[in-house]
Parts: sequence; C-alpha cells; structure tokens
Amino acid sequence: MKSHLSHNSSWWMLSAMITLSLAGCAKTGSAPSSSTLPVLTVISQGPTLGQAQALQAAFGLPVTPYDETDGAIRFLDTTRFHVLPTTPLPDTTPNEEGTPTTNAAFDFAAINAMPVYPDGQAASRTQAAFSAAGLATTGGKAEVEHATFEAVQDDGTVDVSKAIDTQVGYDFSFNGLPLAGPGAKVKVVFDPAGAVSQVQYAMRGVQSGEQVPVITAQQADARAQQRIGKDVLSAQGSAVSPTVRRDLVYYAPPLALKSVTKYFPHYRYVYTSVVNGQTVNSKVVYVPAVQAAPTPTVSMNVVDHHDIEASVHVAGGTAPYTYRWVSSNMGVVGEGPTVRYFVGSEEDAGTLVDETLSVVVTDANGLSVEAGKTTSITAGYPFLEPKAIRPLEDSSVEVGVWSVGMTYSRVGQDNLPLSVANGNNFAARFQRDAINVAYNKSEASAYEQHLKSGPSELVDRVDLGFFTGHGMPTGVLFSSSRDDSFLDISAGDTVQWGNTDLEWMVFAACEVLQRTAGGRGVANRWGPSFKGLHMMLGYHNISEDTSNEGEKFADYMLRQKILWVFGNDAMKVREAWVQAATDTQSRKVQWAYMGFYGNNNRTNMNDYFHGRGSVSSDINAAERKGTWYVRGPS
Repeated sequence: MKSHLSHNSSWWMLSAMITLSLAGCAKTGSAPSSSTLPVLTVISQGPTLGQAQALQAAFGLPVTPYDETDGAIRFLDTTRFHVLPTTPLPDTTPNEEGTPTTNAAFDFAAINAMPVYPDGQAASRTQAAFSAAGLATTGGKAEVEHATFEAVQDDGTVDVSKAIDTQVGYDFSFNGLPLAGPGAKVKVVFDPAGAVSQVQYAMRGVQSGEQVPVITAQQADARAQQRIGKDVLSAQGSAVSPTVRRDLVYYAPPLALKSVTKYFPHYRYVYTSVVNGQTVNSKVVYVPAVQAAPTPTVSMNVVDHHDIEASVHVAGGTAPYTYRWVSSNMGVVGEGPTVRYFVGSEEDAGTLVDETLSVVVTDANGLSVEAGKTTSITAGYPFLEPKAIRPLEDSSVEVGVWSVGMTYSRVGQDNLPLSVANGNNFAARFQRDAINVAYNKSEASAYEQHLKSGPSELVDRVDLGFFTGHGMPTGVLFSSSRDDSFLDISAGDTVQWGNTDLEWMVFAACEVLQRTAGGRGVANRWGPSFKGLHMMLGYHNISEDTSNEGEKFADYMLRQKILWVFGNDAMKVREAWVQAATDTQSRKVQWAYMGFYGNNNRTNMNDYFHGRGSVSSDINAAERKGTWYVRGPS
C-alpha cells in the first residue's frame, strides 16, 4: 500500500512511449503492441441490491447504499463526511435574499486533535467488506490516500494543515491496459473514528473477449482532430507550441448506460499549450481506438434566412445511437438524428456570422465520436433573457451558467465535445425545481467580460455561478473576443465576486484551484477575488470532459425527501461537489474548494444552497483573518 497526501497533476502512467512529429508539434503516447486487442465483455451490469445490503451490514451503514437510478453502490453520510469541529455563533444580518443566516466558527484546537484512521486498518476492512458482499476487485490495485484541510492566516501563520479522512481507492487494469471512466470507480472513505463516510462501487463485471482491430496512434490523432478540432495545432491565436499526451486504455461508460455489452480500447488525450505565457492543460478526452467506432456524416442547410436544418447519417458502431447537437452560436440545440434551430445574436443581429454545427454520436457501447460542418448565416435577434431587464437588487434566487466546448479551436485550443452539454444539464436541473437560470451563456455567447469587474459583468448578479471549459491556475478560457478569450487574474484582469450577490463560484475546469502554481498559492492567486464570495469550487489538477458533472452537482444540492421519508436530503454545496466529482471523474482527479475565515474564525464552509438548508453570512474584507482550502481524490 502507498499512502500520500497528493498527486502530481501529470498523472499519466504511460507505457510503450513513442514520439512522432505531426502537424508541427511533438506528440507522446502509448502505441498498441499489435494490430488487435481483446475487448472486455460485460458479464454483469453492476452490483445488485443484495450486494449493497451485504455491504451495508459489513460497514454498519445507516442506509442501504444502492442508487436505483443507475444501479451503483453510492453513499455519502452527511453527518460524518468531512465534519470539522465548529462552535456556533449568533446569527447576523439576513443575506441578499432576506433570509436569516446561520454562522459557526472553526474550532482549530479540536480540528488539530482529530485522529487519522490508520491506513492499514482502512485497507484491510475495505477488502474484507467487499469480499463479504461478493463485490469483486479483480484486476484492481488498492491505494490509500487522504483528503487534506489547511487553514492559513494572511500573515502566514498556519492554524491547521492535516489529513481529515482515510480513503481506499482502486485502480484497475486488464490485458496490460488501465481501465478508465465513470464505470470503473471503487472507493471507500473513513472518517477519523473509523466510520465509513463515503462509499462508491460503480463497476460492471468484465472478462476478456474477442480480438478487435486497433487503429494506430497516427490514425487516432486523425480521429482526435475530428473530435476536438486540433487540426489547428499549428500556433494560432495566442497558443504556442502545443504538445499532446496520449495513452491507451479501456473506457468504462457510466453504469446508467444499460446497453453496454463490451468495453473497447480508447486513446486518452490531454493537450498542453501556452497562452499569454501561462501553461494550459486541457481536460481529458477519450477517442475510440478501434475501427468499429461509429462514423457520422452531417448534412446542413440554411433555411428561412436565420434557421439551420441538419441531419446525420451513422455507419458502423452498435445501434441504438444517441445524439447531441451543439451550435457555435446557440449551444445545445437538439438530441435526435435531425435538428432545426434559429441562429440569433444580440450583438451581431443582421450581420453575417460563422455557424459551426457539431453532433456527438454515442453508440450502445459508449463509443462516442463527432462530426460537424461550418457555414455562414445572417444572425437574427434572439429573445431577451429575463435577467437582462431586471434590476441588480432583485432578491430572487438565481444561477448563471457559462459553458465553452466546441468553439475552442477558433482560438487555437482543443475543443471539448461534452462541455456545453455539461452546462446545459446543470441549468436544466435547476429549472426542474423552478429555480431561475438567469443566464445560460454557451460557446460564442459566453464572454470573458461576463465574469470580470466592469459594466458587462453578469456573474455577481446571481447566487451561484458555474463555468465549464478550459481552465488554468490563474483563470479560464473563452472562445469569444469580448473583451478577449482569456480571463487571467495574473495579467491584470480584476474579479470581485460577492459585492452584489454571488455566494458560490464553481469552475468545472482543470487546475483553477491548484494548490500552488508558479510559486503562488491558491489563496494568493484567488484571495483578492473574494468580496463577499462564500466559496470557490473546482479542481486541483487535470479533470475530464463530461456531460453530467453539472447535473449531478445540482441534483445533490437540490434533492429533497418526499413526505420526510422517501428519497434523500440535500447535501451541502461542498459535499455535492465532491460527490459529483466522485461520480464523473477518475480517482486521481483531485476536487478542491476554498473560502475565507474571519477574525473569530467564522466560516462559510457548511453552506447549503438557498432553500435547502442553512446559509452563512458574508465575510467581508475587514474581518478576514485567513484562507481555508480542502482537496482530495475523486
């Protein structure tokens, strides 16, 4: 067993490394040792209810940890997960919504006195419980890790720096290749007293099957260019000397996809470029490595001046297929084999604009590919968003969404096929509960100026902001040029969040909350942005491109019991982010979140979303004492 507190952000375990020259940039990755590889045949779709009940008994859990939505074993105990000692404080003034606040202060002495459950006991109990429940870990290697909590005063005095849990996670490999994806997640988290505070078993039963032809690394690069637009790898815009890392893995789709009968080899890609002197690591993207992947062909026409009509024909793969259409101007526009939609723009109405339409096609086994076309069209004038005509002092609870994915190639970055769907699904979950989505800005309509201080700022008009796309330790990237495509706090861009309304800012993007980057800690980089902001949530290292991370995060924050009996209670904001990362990210992706504490050690750490539980009051600059920061494995 290996025990440590952190992972390096470059977490690739590459074998059979090769280096080649393509499109003017150096590429590294693993190549197959033969022209064929075995598929993994699915022999069971996941754990059973009986196995979940047996695991409940083995661990002494308060409920059966079986999630009927996808058949995974999934549980987070909100009474035990990362519960840090606090002391209650008198309630202060109502928040921006006019509702009472509930406040508490860190008890640093008690936090420092918390034990850490021993690694060896955690590992042995985990394996014994899985064995008792008949849950296989064949092909898996266990590793013991810890989430960490740090609280540091502004003058550098360290109040706390310690592990706050003990986690046992499994890495799986078959036929010499890693198994990756949301259908390959097995982990158990123990609290300081040794009680299980989180458990996840999202794993199908598999065995080696027939041999299938595997494409070469060069052929995979060509397929990747179609998927993520990196035919623009030569330096364009502000990107300089892009490089590529790839390795060969088996990809395990989410357990919710019940049609999966085989796992196929995929190439796992990460692109790195330099923007304005800053290194940008892309999200992980998976590209099918087999000839049997679906091949889509798109037809596209302009109709009635401002409308696009399109269809896709798919050859290969395994039916049935699912479809997701993404417009460079309008975001997600359809989920069938045909689509018709209106192209509008407040800024460019009446002028000729470029319109790129992409479709993501996924077959029954989770093999996902893209195709698209570009044309010119005269933009119409869209309906005004309701928030655009509301006063700033409006007190209703609202969220805002900014998502960029399939238009990054316009600024020399790799496209993210699932990013806009991620933002759209996040927004849709709030709308299901009749919570207003004040802004849902995607692709070319998502502007840097929406997030930074100035007359065009929108994010501080909502309670929760959600960005999904490319990130880095000092900012995030856009594909539009208003003001420019790069929000970079190290280059003079000013963000002051919480002055008006914003409580929580979420970055579903790589490395925004990296603990230390370029000699600057996360508090030094992002601290000046907190002007009443309660919490910032994101990732410490490279994350993966997903379509359901946002929806899961929203659902965990918003869910409620029916008649106080059926269903589940809402999670705190931070718990919801951790569980969403656990569901959608590989284990070595590290979630992170941070906030301030006041002169009396008051904290915003335990907020719920509005209407789902208690919310604390703002910590203003005058009472700020220091910064707290938490990170851990997904």
